[in-house]
Amino acid sequence: MTAYSIQGYGVAVNLRSAKTILVEGPTDRKILSRLILEKQLDTDTRSACVIDEVGLASNDTRLAGKGSKEKIEMIVSMLPTHSSKLNFLVDREWEGIDIENVPAEHKALDFPWGVRTKGHSIENYWFQERVVAKYLKMFYGTELNVEFFFALETRFDDMIKLAAAYSFAVKRMSLITRCASAVRAQDVEWDGRRYVVIRTLNSQLATRNVTEDVVGKILLELDKQTLAAASGDILRWLCHGHLGEEMIWACVANLASTYGCSDHVVQSIERGAKAEKLAHHADCLATGPDEGIEPLGHLIAWID
Repeated sequence: MTAYSIQGYGVAVNLRSAKTILVEGPTDRKILSRLILEKQLDTDTRSACVIDEVGLASNDTRLAGKGSKEKIEMIVSMLPTHSSKLNFLVDREWEGIDIENVPAEHKALDFPWGVRTKGHSIENYWFQERVVAKYLKMFYGTELNVEFFFALETRFDDMIKLAAAYSFAVKRMSLITRCASAVRAQDVEWDGRRYVVIRTLNSQLATRNVTEDVVGKILLELDKQTLAAASGDILRWLCHGHLGEEMIWACVANLASTYGCSDHVVQSIERGAKAEKLAHHADCLATGPDEGIEPLGHLIAWID
């Protein structure tokens, strides 16, 4: 794969007959590709579009040491005259969000050029009970019974709340990277009224040289009135994309274990089938209501 300088990438974009969307990574590319396909099937259109991952424009010392979002923002800031042929998608992260005061509503950010995800990352779009339940019915319909799905529906907001508390706590502690892929089903439990983390998570993080009481900090976040009073429909957008997703699946897997699922099934729900999960979630977004993907629809409309 050819790696371009910023100026070289601009030349490549201009030489293309198709429009280009620049994204951070492969997940964004797969989701947008699926959304575009569905739109073209619905409208019988065939507008050409190239979706590039930002690594394609990495042969430039000015980009060294920067994250994917920073790289895209630098590239487009240096190619403003390309806006008719180049568009882009970046994670919003916590831009414009005060996690000390959970907002009463959550809106997408609007910019004249480029799109930021409505929530923290692309993953937040599928933090929905209907998406999780549909996936579980498809792949574990013989292992999970009707009572499990009723419990999932009842408890899903509590799963989101724990995912948000986890996200906020590790952000404050600057431990996002070291907490990646740490939480497991055995690190969470239903205490009769909500999901909480237990001390085994601290033990797991200690193997990564994390000495802080992460569990205690998460529980403090969970006890905050602003978080406790917030709806899952708001909190789902505020969770860290990767860590929030891991916590949700840990809670779902823990619930499956309480309904008699084997360790193999519990572990598979928790961590397995990543490619299948992504393909399923992309399909749910593509075939769901348009408002469920805002403002990604702006990019799709821009192609035409």
